[in-house]
Amino acid sequence: MIEIITEADYKDRLAAMQNGVLLFFKKLCPHCKNMEKVLEKFGAAKPGIALYGIDIEENAAA
Repeated sequence: MIEIITEADYKDRLAAMQNGVLLFFKKLCPHCKNMEKVLEKFGAAKPGIALYGIDIEENAAA
C-alpha cells in the first residue's frame, strides 16, 4: 500500500529510505489513479520496497 506523506515529513522519509518509490500525484488525475494501482501491484510483488505518495496540490513546496 502507498503511504501518503506530506512536505513536513518527506525529506526524513526519503533520507531513511534505501529502496522505494515516491509518487507525486493529484487527487483528480486519472493517470495518477492508474499509476497508484500499478504501484500497489508492484509493492505486493516486492514487499521490501517502500511506496510513498505526495499530493502536489496540497504540498506544492515539496
